[in-house]
Amino acid sequence: YICMYVGPDHGVCGCDKRCKCREDWTGDDCSCTTKNDSCLVNNTICNNQGVCECGRCKCNKDSGYLGPTCEDCPTCEHRCGATKDCVLCKTFQSGPLTKEQCDRCQYRFETIDDARKDLNYRLCQFDDEQDQCRFFYTYHTENDQLVLRVQEKKNCRRILSVRLTIIIIVSSILAFGLFCLMIWRMLATLHDRREFAKFEQEREKAKWETDVNPLYRQATVKYQNPTYRGYKVAAALDSNH
Repeated sequence: YICMYVGPDHGVCGCDKRCKCREDWTGDDCSCTTKNDSCLVNNTICNNQGVCECGRCKCNKDSGYLGPTCEDCPTCEHRCGATKDCVLCKTFQSGPLTKEQCDRCQYRFETIDDARKDLNYRLCQFDDEQDQCRFFYTYHTENDQLVLRVQEKKNCRRILSVRLTIIIIVSSILAFGLFCLMIWRMLATLHDRREFAKFEQEREKAKWETDVNPLYRQATVKYQNPTYRGYKVAAALDSNH
């Protein structure tokens, strides 16, 4: 290490070309602070889930906690599930808990305007089955007590249940099928009417008049006897002689 790169607030360069760190600094180049102020959260170092090294939290690998102060725990969903019913009964006076069960919720509750903006803590969100409204809250540990910061107003945009979604999908399919059947029936009826009209026209053209009907025979028929005609001619010739 070259001492010229160490600031005067961190330490000085000794005659042996080695850094001599001032108070609150350590390391070969005096760049590592011994203070743990930046590691404190809720009066605990790294949320009791890690150690503070050079002013930064190094979270325990097996704890599941992450983040600058080891507060974020993506795998700790049980915290949300375990506090859900208490939030419902304490904040919104709903949920499955009885009054006696609700009184046993020993968490500390705080109300806030928008839990989704409370970025420093873990966010939980659930749907209240009674009114189908969504509620939000965050949690963190303070003085060994779990603090729940609950959003005061629910998001009451209706959340469609799975059963209702299935009913809507099935109804839509049936309605579409019925619509297609009606269209097919209308087209078939129109086609039949056109064919019937065409048949009527051809039948009108096929009507024969009685005088041109080859099957028609008159009641009387005239015949000429060729022998009789020849006799008259012969008789006429004899009279001239």
